[in-house]
Amino acid sequence: AAPPPPPPPPAAPNAYLPLSPGFSLPLPPDPVRFPRAPLNLKLAVLLLRSTYETVDAMNIIPMDQFQIKFWKSRQAEWEPYTYQYAPLKIEQGRLTDPLYFDFISYIQFQSVARELPGSSKVFEERSGAEGTVRVVRRNPALDDNKILPAVLAQRLGDLIYARLRFGFEDQEFGAPEPCDPTADLDSVVEGMRKLVDALVSKGYALRGNVVGGGGGTTA
Repeated sequence: AAPPPPPPPPAAPNAYLPLSPGFSLPLPPDPVRFPRAPLNLKLAVLLLRSTYETVDAMNIIPMDQFQIKFWKSRQAEWEPYTYQYAPLKIEQGRLTDPLYFDFISYIQFQSVARELPGSSKVFEERSGAEGTVRVVRRNPALDDNKILPAVLAQRLGDLIYARLRFGFEDQEFGAPEPCDPTADLDSVVEGMRKLVDALVSKGYALRGNVVGGGGGTTA
């Protein structure tokens, strides 16, 4: 007879999620003062859109207000960011420019991080050209704001991996299949290496490596 399947995840809501020890804003990306290969446009859109859609689906921020705050942060941070990269020129709005993508993804996460500590469980959100107002209620399983960073990271990671694996807007990325739950460490490391290689091949990083034995991932 076949062995019984592994037990399901804990049934208690969020029992397996780590609590955040505190909220901290992401730091701006370190300057890279030499030309880099272009970033694949579909990958750039995949990453930015996945973050936006995950935040929206979690009902933690009124998205109309999020867009306003995102725009204001972008305006405030743009000049200091371009100054530290001089004399390199960064074209605003060009997602295939790795320097601009570094900037806009940083602004996106900064805008989210500012809102998480005081995120409301119930809020009004405006949408559409006529500004239709609706009341949004967060899932009670996410009532504790301290778990929001972990939940966001988990759900965003799942969405990004699914799109890398199955394709996005007719673009294939060559992401590997998930490892079997019984796979040994070498197989897991090899799978992670293929995933990192897929990202590097699309211009996400200059290079990447994965090592076993607690060495982690570098990119």
